Amino acid sequence: MANILILVAENSRAKLLEADFPRSELREVKDFTHGKSRLSNRQLTSDSRPGRCYDSNGKGRHAMAPDTEPKEIEAQVFARELVQYLDHERNNGHTFNKLVVMAPPKFLGLLRSSMPETLRKLVAAEVNKSMVRKSNKQIQEELPYSF
Repeated sequence: MANILILVAENSRAKLLEADFPRSELREVKDFTHGKSRLSNRQLTSDSRPGRCYDSNGKGRHAMAPDTEPKEIEAQVFARELVQYLDHERNNGHTFNKLVVMAPPKFLGLLRSSMPETLRKLVAAEVNKSMVRKSNKQIQEELPYSF
Protein backbone atom coordinates (compact mmCIF):
# COMPACT_ATOMS: atom_id res chain seq x y z
CA MET A 1 0.00 0.00 0.00
CA ALA A 2 1.04 3.59 -0.66
CA ASN A 3 2.24 5.96 2.05
CA ILE A 4 0.40 9.02 0.71
CA LEU A 5 -3.23 9.51 -0.31
CA ILE A 6 -4.33 12.59 -2.26
CA LEU A 7 -8.02 13.51 -2.23
CA VAL A 8 -8.90 15.82 -5.11
CA ALA A 9 -12.48 16.99 -4.72
CA GLU A 10 -15.19 19.51 -5.49
CA ASN A 11 -18.96 19.67 -4.81
CA SER A 12 -19.98 16.89 -7.20
CA ARG A 13 -16.84 14.93 -8.12
CA ALA A 14 -13.75 13.60 -6.43
CA LYS A 15 -10.90 11.23 -7.05
CA LEU A 16 -8.54 9.52 -4.70
CA LEU A 17 -4.93 9.13 -5.77
CA GLU A 18 -2.00 7.44 -4.09
CA ALA A 19 1.76 7.83 -4.18
CA ASP A 20 4.65 6.06 -2.49
CA PHE A 21 6.70 9.23 -1.99
CA PRO A 22 5.96 12.98 -2.29
CA ARG A 23 7.27 13.29 -5.87
CA SER A 24 6.52 9.77 -7.14
CA GLU A 25 3.97 8.96 -9.83
CA LEU A 26 0.30 9.32 -8.85
CA ARG A 27 -2.03 6.36 -9.28
CA GLU A 28 -5.81 6.65 -9.25
CA VAL A 29 -7.45 4.54 -6.55
CA LYS A 30 -11.11 5.53 -6.80
CA ASP A 31 -13.40 7.95 -8.58
CA PHE A 32 -16.45 9.46 -6.83
CA THR A 33 -19.49 11.28 -8.21
CA HIS A 34 -22.40 12.85 -6.38
CA GLY A 35 -25.19 13.39 -8.88
CA LYS A 36 -27.47 15.40 -6.59
CA SER A 37 -24.82 18.14 -6.31
CA ARG A 38 -25.16 18.75 -10.04
CA LEU A 39 -28.88 19.49 -9.80
CA SER A 40 -30.24 23.00 -9.41
CA ASN A 41 -31.81 24.17 -6.14
CA ARG A 42 -35.22 24.01 -7.80
CA GLN A 43 -34.68 20.38 -8.84
CA LEU A 44 -33.60 19.43 -5.32
CA THR A 45 -36.73 20.74 -3.62
CA SER A 46 -40.01 18.87 -3.73
CA ASP A 47 -42.11 22.02 -4.10
CA SER A 48 -41.09 24.96 -6.24
CA ARG A 49 -42.83 27.46 -3.95
CA PRO A 50 -41.17 28.52 -0.71
CA GLY A 51 -43.02 28.10 2.57
CA ARG A 52 -45.10 30.99 3.88
CA CYS A 53 -45.61 32.46 7.33
CA TYR A 54 -47.61 35.24 8.98
CA ASP A 55 -46.02 38.56 9.89
CA SER A 56 -45.33 39.05 13.58
CA ASN A 57 -47.48 42.22 13.52
CA GLY A 58 -50.63 42.26 11.44
CA LYS A 59 -52.28 39.84 9.12
CA GLY A 60 -49.79 39.82 6.27
CA ARG A 61 -48.02 36.72 4.97
CA HIS A 62 -44.69 36.39 3.25
CA ALA A 63 -42.47 33.71 1.74
CA MET A 64 -39.78 32.15 3.89
CA ALA A 65 -36.30 31.60 2.52
CA PRO A 66 -34.47 28.41 3.55
CA ASP A 67 -31.56 28.79 5.98
CA THR A 68 -29.34 26.66 3.77
CA GLU A 69 -29.68 26.18 0.03
CA PRO A 70 -30.32 22.58 -1.11
CA LYS A 71 -27.10 22.56 -3.17
CA GLU A 72 -25.12 23.49 -0.06
CA ILE A 73 -26.76 20.65 1.86
CA GLU A 74 -25.81 18.19 -0.90
CA ALA A 75 -22.20 19.47 -0.84
CA GLN A 76 -22.13 18.83 2.93
CA VAL A 77 -23.49 15.31 2.37
CA PHE A 78 -20.84 14.58 -0.27
CA ALA A 79 -18.04 15.92 1.95
CA ARG A 80 -19.20 13.65 4.79
CA GLU A 81 -19.35 10.66 2.41
CA LEU A 82 -15.78 11.27 1.25
CA VAL A 83 -14.49 11.63 4.80
CA GLN A 84 -16.35 8.49 5.90
CA TYR A 85 -14.76 6.56 3.02
CA LEU A 86 -11.27 7.76 3.99
CA ASP A 87 -11.84 6.95 7.66
CA HIS A 88 -13.22 3.53 6.75
CA GLU A 89 -10.13 2.82 4.61
CA ARG A 90 -7.83 3.94 7.43
CA ASN A 91 -9.65 1.71 9.93
CA ASN A 92 -9.68 -1.33 7.63
CA GLY A 93 -6.08 -1.82 6.71
CA HIS A 94 -5.36 0.77 4.01
CA THR A 95 -2.45 2.25 5.86
CA PHE A 96 -1.29 5.67 4.79
CA ASN A 97 0.95 8.06 6.67
CA LYS A 98 -0.08 11.27 4.96
CA LEU A 99 -3.18 12.72 3.40
CA VAL A 100 -3.17 15.64 0.98
CA VAL A 101 -6.48 17.38 0.29
CA MET A 102 -7.05 19.47 -2.86
CA ALA A 103 -10.38 21.30 -3.17
CA PRO A 104 -11.85 24.75 -3.74
CA PRO A 105 -11.79 26.78 -0.50
CA LYS A 106 -15.47 26.35 0.41
CA PHE A 107 -15.49 22.59 -0.16
CA LEU A 108 -12.15 22.27 1.61
CA GLY A 109 -13.82 23.82 4.66
CA LEU A 110 -16.66 21.29 4.45
CA LEU A 111 -14.15 18.44 4.31
CA ARG A 112 -12.20 19.87 7.25
CA SER A 113 -15.30 20.24 9.40
CA SER A 114 -16.36 16.64 8.64
CA MET A 115 -13.03 15.01 9.55
CA PRO A 116 -12.55 13.20 12.82
CA GLU A 117 -9.43 14.15 14.75
CA THR A 118 -7.68 10.87 13.91
CA LEU A 119 -7.94 11.60 10.18
CA ARG A 120 -7.21 15.31 10.54
CA LYS A 121 -3.85 14.44 12.14
CA LEU A 122 -2.81 12.72 8.90
CA VAL A 123 -3.42 15.79 6.73
CA ALA A 124 0.04 16.82 5.59
CA ALA A 125 -1.03 19.53 3.12
CA GLU A 126 -4.06 21.32 1.74
CA VAL A 127 -4.29 22.95 -1.68
CA ASN A 128 -7.06 25.51 -2.26
CA LYS A 129 -7.76 24.75 -5.93
CA SER A 130 -10.31 22.93 -8.02
CA MET A 131 -8.19 20.24 -9.71
CA VAL A 132 -10.65 17.36 -10.14
CA ARG A 133 -10.84 17.70 -13.93
CA LYS A 134 -7.05 17.95 -14.32
CA SER A 135 -4.69 15.14 -15.26
CA ASN A 136 -2.56 13.37 -12.67
CA LYS A 137 0.50 15.16 -14.02
CA GLN A 138 -1.16 18.58 -13.58
CA ILE A 139 -2.26 17.61 -10.07
CA GLN A 140 1.27 16.52 -9.19
CA GLU A 141 2.62 19.89 -10.37
CA GLU A 142 0.32 21.65 -7.87
CA LEU A 143 1.36 19.54 -4.90
CA PRO A 144 3.64 21.23 -2.38
CA TYR A 145 7.28 20.13 -2.65
CA SER A 146 7.50 19.04 0.95
CA PHE A 147 4.67 17.57 2.94
